[in-house]
Amino acid sequence: MYLNVEMNIKEEHLTGGYTGFLGVIRIMCLAVLAQLKEIKEGNIAVADFGGLTQEIRLDLLEEPKIDDWVLVHTGYAIQVVDEKEALEMKKVLDEVAAINEEMDNA
Repeated sequence: MYLNVEMNIKEEHLTGGYTGFLGVIRIMCLAVLAQLKEIKEGNIAVADFGGLTQEIRLDLLEEPKIDDWVLVHTGYAIQVVDEKEALEMKKVLDEVAAINEEMDNA
């Protein structure tokens, strides 16, 4: 699963006052952050992707637990992420989404 995000960044997002176009940020995510909410039989889990829940496979993880943060690629959890690191990643992604939404509404 690939997610491409493209945003036009204006100086107002950095300084509060618009003086010109600064460029474009392109982000390509090869894996998406999710939190395990339920573990089912057959190495299947329900994962929360920021409000969207979806079943994913756990075949590549040794001992996944409910509430673990994981990186998911093509429907498979490929890595457990430390909670502190996961929350930092989530904060950055939320900031990018807020900037993108702000620009869409401008």
